[in-house]
Amino acid sequence: NNNNNILSVPLVPHHVQKARRSLSPDPNLRRRTKGGAHPLTVAGLYQGYGTHYIDLWVGSPPQRTTVIVDTGSGVTAFPCAGCNNCGESHHTDKYFDPEKSSSFVKSTCDNCKRGRCTNNICQIGMSYQEGSSWTAYEATDKSYVGGLHAAPLLEDGGADSDLDPLHAKHYAFDLFFGCQTHLTGLFKTQLADGIMGMDNVASSYWSQAKKQGILDKSNFSLCFSRQPTATREGTEAGALTLGGVDPRMANENSPMVWSTFSKSGGGFYAVHLRKFYLREGGAGDSALTAGGVKVVPLNYDEKTLNAGNVIVDSGTTDSYFSRRIGPEFKKVWKEMTGKDYNHNAVALTEEQLNQLPTIILQMEGDNINKKFDAGTVGMA
Repeated sequence: NNNNNILSVPLVPHHVQKARRSLSPDPNLRRRTKGGAHPLTVAGLYQGYGTHYIDLWVGSPPQRTTVIVDTGSGVTAFPCAGCNNCGESHHTDKYFDPEKSSSFVKSTCDNCKRGRCTNNICQIGMSYQEGSSWTAYEATDKSYVGGLHAAPLLEDGGADSDLDPLHAKHYAFDLFFGCQTHLTGLFKTQLADGIMGMDNVASSYWSQAKKQGILDKSNFSLCFSRQPTATREGTEAGALTLGGVDPRMANENSPMVWSTFSKSGGGFYAVHLRKFYLREGGAGDSALTAGGVKVVPLNYDEKTLNAGNVIVDSGTTDSYFSRRIGPEFKKVWKEMTGKDYNHNAVALTEEQLNQLPTIILQMEGDNINKKFDAGTVGMA
């Protein structure tokens, strides 16, 4: 692999990933580090309650905080000491304590980045579609992702293989973030402590890393899997790659394809929908559909499907569509299930859940897979 400055962080516990790769006969899975490309760092990332999160180490010495990898947010933020009723008993870690970090710098009104000045403090806040919100003050501190799950790295371990998490400290940089003082909604009860902003703005995690020379390219990719449950010890759930696309994540039976990135979404990653289908229940989780399974295309034009922009948001557990699609969707739903579609809470067995229709979305493709421009801002 000739990609430089790519940081790949698997969404699995390190011991699981290491065991898997040690069994592989393919020498390309063990990246060369001397006289060649920078190594990819392997570390533990985990599945939360409907989301995927990563270990983020902040401060000097580093303190661990876990953050949801969120392509719908532009700021990294997590609870700090003094945060009022911020769900510490639900989260994986205690609040970050600025007083225990010698490199912590609280922003003043002279260097506010996203917030507004109040009493000589840069205050910032975010609200989300599903009702959650947080408020914080801006700060900067040393940070890195991955590494050991249970212990901080005080220096680069000088690893010669990406299988060794001791090399994660090599990718540390000065991170601007929000030190949260108040939370509402799911931010209190989620398993992860905070959120990692990954949308296409200057304050996002990957953008800051790129600006400080940690990454060569303005790219990142997310490879997700889903497990039935999530544990505090870590649940295998895919991979995050910073700085490009890690070819080791490719599946020869399912080649990577690309979707057009619409710049009309502002800082969000907007895509263009072409078709919307409902597939009868019992056909599994994959979009691949066996012969004989009923798939019904809903009668929408593309303008209706894309009203208000459609964005890819890795930090939310819900999908939202324009109310304009409601009548046709409800009609086909009732034809498939015999029941009216509604938003009421319902208790279902796993068997009943699997019998519900599956929504299949067809996005506009791009021929970028024929010749990938590694300088293109975006995600895979």
